[in-house]
Parts: sequence; structure tokens; C-alpha cells
Amino acid sequence: MRWTTTSIFGQPGTWQIRANKGDRVTIWAQQENYLFYPSFRKIDPVTGDHSNVDFAVSGWAQDDLGNYHQGEYWLKATPSYSTRVMAPHPVPPSYTIEANVYSNDYDGGYGFVFNFTGENKGNYFHIFQVKPSGDLSSGYNPYFQLIKANIVNVTSEGLLLDYEEIIKKIDNRIEEYSNKLKVKQNWREVWLLINDDKVWVGEIDAEPVSSLDFGLYAFADGSSEYVAWFDNLQVDGVVHTQGQIGMQTSALQKAYQDIKKQK
Repeated sequence: MRWTTTSIFGQPGTWQIRANKGDRVTIWAQQENYLFYPSFRKIDPVTGDHSNVDFAVSGWAQDDLGNYHQGEYWLKATPSYSTRVMAPHPVPPSYTIEANVYSNDYDGGYGFVFNFTGENKGNYFHIFQVKPSGDLSSGYNPYFQLIKANIVNVTSEGLLLDYEEIIKKIDNRIEEYSNKLKVKQNWREVWLLINDDKVWVGEIDAEPVSSLDFGLYAFADGSSEYVAWFDNLQVDGVVHTQGQIGMQTSALQKAYQDIKKQK
């Protein structure tokens, strides 16, 4: 997992970041009340000696559908369900998310959920998904999709979703096993990138909110489970006001299965 800091504000003191082989990062400060920037919520000051602390993943799901293992995050989708795991912190309406994703399975695909504002009936969100192995409809050529997922019901099995396809496109730049995916959203404007190539630009439905949630995503469309691995997740958000720095998270912190509504 790659960790990135941009700048540090506070009184003069000593700040150190050490990155060791094996994706282990040790961070400590010799003076209290340091702040990270940009930050969407308050971070507690560093106090005492924490040189023996092993920082792993904070807030991401650790359950049967998703887990963190040796620097990577995996998601498992079972047939007829999709699985999503939401980030522990929201982003402002202008942000970028990216990750390297790979899978050795064939009956399914992976990507991001984004533009997520709620879990209630009538809410919606968007899915950027890639299917490297293709399917019968694409002649088994690789393709990507942008989908609007409308929440039509909330059940004990998960959200019942009605999908609206915005675009589905065969793209032979999609690699068989591993791809770098990126979503850039500026409220209604969206850019989708695969392996640093821009594959779609356009406008989507979006609500006038101060923060949005996003997450990782995998789906199974065959008779077997589908597992996708995510690495080097990066999130860049633009904080415009001090009020956004302290906003409360509305994101979910575990993996959920969702159900596609049958037509």
C-alpha cells in the first residue's frame, strides 16, 4: 500500500517518515499537535513513543467478503451478487481515486463505486467496472462499463439495485490480469481512465452535497466466486473550506453484498 503526505503544519519540531521494504511505514513526531493537509477530518496529535506500532489499514472491512493481506486488499463476490466495501472517510465533490487491480478469475469483474450519497430507497450511486475476460455479449473481448445503480429496495440480503447503463465499450487496452483504474469526479463531470488512458469523459447525475463516499467493487456473473485484489490505492481530494476538514464520515466500514434487480 502506498502512503503519501503533502505537507505538515505546526510549531517547529522534528518530523520523520521511514519506509521499509515490505510495505511497512513508521511515522512519528517529537512534538505534539501536528496536522496533516489536506485532511477531511481532525487527526489526533501524536504523543508518546510509538516506535513499536505497526500501522496497517485503518477502517477498511475485515470480514468474509473483504480483507487486507500483505499490502493488498481483496474482495470476493459470490454468484448473482456484487460486493462493495466503502472507504472509512468521505471525499469532497472534487477528487480523484485510483488503484492497481488484478484477478486470475474469469467469471466477473472489478472497479470502483463512487458518487455515493446514501443507503436508502431512492438514492443512487455510480459504478465504474472492468471485465477483462469479456463475455458472450462482447464476443469475449474485454470491456468497461459506467453504470448508474438506483436503490429500489433495502433488504436483509443487501441493496436491491436497478442498473442504468451509461456506456459499455470494448477496449483492447484492458489487460488480461492487471489494470490501473482511475476515476476523477468534479461534481457532475467525470473522467474514467484505464492504464492512464482516458476512456470516457462526460456528465452524470449528482446531488448538491458537501461530501461523497466511494469504495472498491467486485462482481460475479458466472457460477464461481470471483476475487479481485487492489493495491496502491490513492485518493486526492481538494478541501476548499475549513468546514470540510472536520466533517463527519458517512461511509460504511464493512463489505456489503448487493443484488441486481431482475428485469
